[in-house]
Amino acid sequence: MSSRELHDFLRESTDSGPSCATAHSAGDVGSSVPALQRLRAGLIHAMGLAPSLALAAALGACVGGDKGAVDDEDEVPWGGDDTGELARVCGDVTELEEAVEAGSVGEGEVLVCIDLPSDGADCPPWPEDALREQLWEVAGAPATDCVWHPDKVCGPETGIQDACCYVADILVECWSEGRPFTVDGEARTACLVDGSSWSSAMGTLPTLTDVQVRAAEGWAEAALAEHASVASFGRFVLELMAVGAPPELVAGATRAMADEIAHARLAFGVVERLSGQARGPGALPLAGALPEHVTLRDVVMGTLAEGCVNETLAAAEARAAASVCQDPQICPVLERIAVDEAEHSALAWRFLRWALCQDPSLIAEVGAWLTAHGAPTINKADPDPALAAFGRLDGPTRAGLAESVWSHVILPAWDALRHDLLAEVRDGASAA
Repeated sequence: MSSRELHDFLRESTDSGPSCATAHSAGDVGSSVPALQRLRAGLIHAMGLAPSLALAAALGACVGGDKGAVDDEDEVPWGGDDTGELARVCGDVTELEEAVEAGSVGEGEVLVCIDLPSDGADCPPWPEDALREQLWEVAGAPATDCVWHPDKVCGPETGIQDACCYVADILVECWSEGRPFTVDGEARTACLVDGSSWSSAMGTLPTLTDVQVRAAEGWAEAALAEHASVASFGRFVLELMAVGAPPELVAGATRAMADEIAHARLAFGVVERLSGQARGPGALPLAGALPEHVTLRDVVMGTLAEGCVNETLAAAEARAAASVCQDPQICPVLERIAVDEAEHSALAWRFLRWALCQDPSLIAEVGAWLTAHGAPTINKADPDPALAAFGRLDGPTRAGLAESVWSHVILPAWDALRHDLLAEVRDGASAA
């Protein structure tokens, strides 16, 4: 599929949704299943997968070449062979409360304990939700749009009888609008500074309200994330070239860089419109951003998180925000971002298909990652539905939308791709 065909398909899909003038409550945006179905259809179409799961032609078939090892069973679950079984004896590690006092939560393994089951049952193998809640209660929130992610190491600890205790590697996961610029697992952005060079002028509102101030703060965070996405796509271009990706993918990534520059300028323009202050990005720190060696696996796993998940959610969120926005200057910004982010998401999924064709042994690992991480967890605190008028969704609305996108878009798109890849590999093995 050509870039123009994809653009037209995605624009047709998104344009069939509600316009800015349509009245909706902010709480309803996460339940627009038809809109998510159109987004899902766009991704599957972009990967060259017809409803019958016909093979893609745009990037070539998977048959031929060194495929690597792959499970020949079609019933590979979302999580591959991850059984969730944990070792029963854990070492001596820092307890969560001690890590909080030392300010070291998120820097390594800690022991997290929760109450014993009230029904007298054994401690569960890995109660991730309960452990995450305990982290929030003891350590608080890590940062705006960030959550704790306890990655399983060991447990339950049999040496502790009065609680269910587990050793977890505590990671900080941050959701970024668009493709995040991650370094060592953390999203990196520039600092906000005064200046108008990155701001697309669209006029300021005559009065300044508390809601505008809060919305401007959200738009400033979004603008910095869009600015960082330029660097993320720049790195993606280098990674694509390092793994020998076809020119269509490289060209798509370079176009996405230009899109993100436009998004950042528009978002900073919204900040100026709402606050009356011209703001922009400072220097973006790049230390450690470019690895010495690039492997196909590294690019696949990075693109899975940054593109297939984040960009897909960003497209849905922009479309949802546009449907409840009431400002005539901000609505078109969201509509453009929604279309562009859908294209960026499709680019990530097309790369994923190409990469897994090159090395099908990564299929199970991608499925395992999706099972382990689940839908992006967004901070539900501080509901503020008034922000919707200025194109910002509050925490509870975004969290509900993330769950819907995960269920109605990301998992079905992966299911279609996985089945197609496994069938193609089996057909290739039979032909050989």
